[in-house]
Amino acid sequence: PERTLHVVGPDGEVTNAVSAFTDATLVVENNDNAIVEVISNSNSGAGTGRLVLRGANASNYGSVSYDSANRRMELGADTSANPAMTIVNNGNVGIGTNAPAFPFEVAHGTPEVNLRDTSSSGSLRFRLDGVNASITNHSTNGNMTMGTTGTGNFVFSNGNVGIGTLNPTVKLAVNGQASADSLSLASANPLSWGNGSALITGDTAANYMAFATAG
Repeated sequence: PERTLHVVGPDGEVTNAVSAFTDATLVVENNDNAIVEVISNSNSGAGTGRLVLRGANASNYGSVSYDSANRRMELGADTSANPAMTIVNNGNVGIGTNAPAFPFEVAHGTPEVNLRDTSSSGSLRFRLDGVNASITNHSTNGNMTMGTTGTGNFVFSNGNVGIGTLNPTVKLAVNGQASADSLSLASANPLSWGNGSALITGDTAANYMAFATAG
């Protein structure tokens, strides 16, 4: 035996033995699969098998458990009523909830998910605060694109919005046909097209509308 308790599986002497970690107290070794099983022999079949990891302070611990009644794996820390993470038998994963109803569900007073690029300072955050929701690109001089692969159907760039274009240079740039029930402009601003070569302008104070070409 290499450590305080060294268990060799039913295969007997292992053929390709490897050295155990220096700090290991328990070593389980076998030629094929090495399995440690924790069984709760509850008469109702609803027991929980749990592995608890802690130091000298009994209030600070981590645990990995299986709730056989609800068929879910739970990963927890300290004495929280709900586990930090739950995996249910249908594959759903929950953080802050032990009954996730979706493939990935986060439950919190103000839930926020952050995606961080370790090669830069960029991050993308999804946040829900009461009834207000936001998706924010927390990257210096970064754009945010929504669309199908490669098309950049909807782009936010430096305060500008682009539809069908990756590089909007005005507040709203649309590449293609657009339809609207109504369109309202400030009286001092013209409606232009053709790179500004043709425009419609007017003034409500002077009560006029003009069609013109630039220059």
